[in-house]
Amino acid sequence: MIKKTAQDQLLSPNLPPDDFLKLRKRTGVYYFYNAVKTVIYVGKAVNFKKRVASHFACKNISLQRQNFSREICSVSFEICATQLMALVVECVEIKKLLTAYNRALKRFMLKHGLYQSEDRNGY
Repeated sequence: MIKKTAQDQLLSPNLPPDDFLKLRKRTGVYYFYNAVKTVIYVGKAVNFKKRVASHFACKNISLQRQNFSREICSVSFEICATQLMALVVECVEIKKLLTAYNRALKRFMLKHGLYQSEDRNGY
C-alpha cells in the first residue's frame, strides 16, 4: 500500500524526484520551468525544499493551481547570502523574465523619481 506521505505524491506529476532531491535547505531564489525550459515562476525561499514542497501541498486546489502544478517540469535555484538579497534578486528576475505565474511584481508603477533642478544661486 502506498503511504500518504510518500515524497513522489507531494510533487508535480511532471517534476522529476531528482530535481527535488537536489534542493538544499538554504536561502535564495528558485525557478520553475515548463516543458520547453521557459521560466514560468520565480520565488524566494529561506528553505528551498520546504518552500517548493509547499507549492504542491494544498488541500483545496483550484483549477488554476492544478494547471500550474501540471506545467512544472523542472526546478533550479540560486543561493543568496541573505533574505534581503533573495528578495531583490526575485524582484529583478520577475521584471526581467515576465513569468506567466508571477502577477503581483510584474505591474509597473512609477512611485519615486530623481529630479535635477537649479536654484537662483546656481546650486
